[in-house]
Amino acid sequence: MARENNNKQNAHYLTKYVTNLRRLNDIDLEIPQDFPIEEIIADPDAYALEFIEREFTRYLPRFMEAYKLGQDLAIKNKAGG
Repeated sequence: MARENNNKQNAHYLTKYVTNLRRLNDIDLEIPQDFPIEEIIADPDAYALEFIEREFTRYLPRFMEAYKLGQDLAIKNKAGG
């Protein structure tokens, strides 16, 4: 009986985690349009790097929240299982 309750509790934690993760993964990348095409052609690596840095910085709080949710899930599952 206790093991069945633990399994239900762990399933609840996992369901909550997946629901939150789906919300956090709902991102919309914005391709920078403020680069002249000549600069992109001359240095596509710089364009790509700026794009990656801009989007990563924009979504960093979500990445951190997803990481924390994963840690919390692991702790709860370890304590409950």
